[in-house]
This record gives sequence, structure tokens and C-alpha cells, in this order.
Amino acid sequence: MKRFLLICLLLCLPSLSHALDFEELGEYAESPETLKGEFTQTRFLKSLDASITSTGTFSYEKGGEIRWTTLEPLASELILTPEGIHSDDGSLPEDKTPVMKMISDIFFALLSADWEALEQHFRIEGELVDNRWQVVLFPREETLASAIQQIDLAGGRYLTAMDLHEAGGDVVHIELSDLQP
Repeated sequence: MKRFLLICLLLCLPSLSHALDFEELGEYAESPETLKGEFTQTRFLKSLDASITSTGTFSYEKGGEIRWTTLEPLASELILTPEGIHSDDGSLPEDKTPVMKMISDIFFALLSADWEALEQHFRIEGELVDNRWQVVLFPREETLASAIQQIDLAGGRYLTAMDLHEAGGDVVHIELSDLQP
């Protein structure tokens, strides 16, 4: 009888973690109009078995642009717009190819917590634990899967960490901090 009561009690307790879908994730992660902060980005290069770390700041304006300003080890600035990606100093000409537009769209959707946009390109697996979420995005389309194996995301109110696993084995890890809407 004690065993039966214990099982009933355990089944009735609320779970500390549970699976998430895109709609539910939208209830936990805010979609800000603007967001700025700092980043640390580490890129692991499989072919060289080496990592490169850079730091800097970013600013985001919904529907406008993302400015990704690298301060260390070399100063540079990338500007992502809904149309494509380019550099402020002209060292990277504006690229409006469909692939660059898709990358820009995905990065905008990630920073703005636009889960509907991400759902068009990815399927999701994830969980919520104590108001912190972790999800893995898997590409739906063959074209995207040829470049991206998966994207691991973590956050609370806002996205705070991302691991982009490229199909060739390289991994880009980004930590976002000092986030200010």
C-alpha cells in the first residue's frame, strides 16, 4: 500500500522540466523591439583543431539592423539587415544572395525571439527548467541542412547562448551578456 501511495504522489507532483514547442517557447522568451549587449564568440575550426575567440558588442533593432561589432582580437563591424549582410568599412560588399538573406533572417529571428520565423526553417527539441529554456533547432530544408547541422540555444527572458554546429564540423559558440532592451 505504501508503494502504491508513493507512486501516486510522484505522478501528481508537477514536473520541474518539460518539453517545449515553438509556441510555448514564445511565452517565456521575450521579443524585444531593441536589444544591445556584449558577446564572446568562440569558433572551433575542425580542420585546424583550434579555436578562435573574439569579443565585442551588438545592437539590434527589430525590422532594422543588427550591428555586430568585434573589438578583440581585430576590430570589425558586420551589419545584418533584412536584405543581407555587409561590413561598415566596405571590406565585405553587401551580399544579397538567397543564402546570405536566409542567414540574416535566421540571425534576426534568433535575437528577436521570432519563433514563428524559425519554425519555417527548423524543427525544435527542448525543455524548460526553472524558467530557463534550452532548445535544439534542426533544419527542415535540405539546403539549410547542407550548411547547418543544428543550433543549440539557451536563455531565459532573452537568448543568452547559442552554438551553431556547421555541417563540416566547425562550431560557433556565442555567449550574450549585459543584455539591455
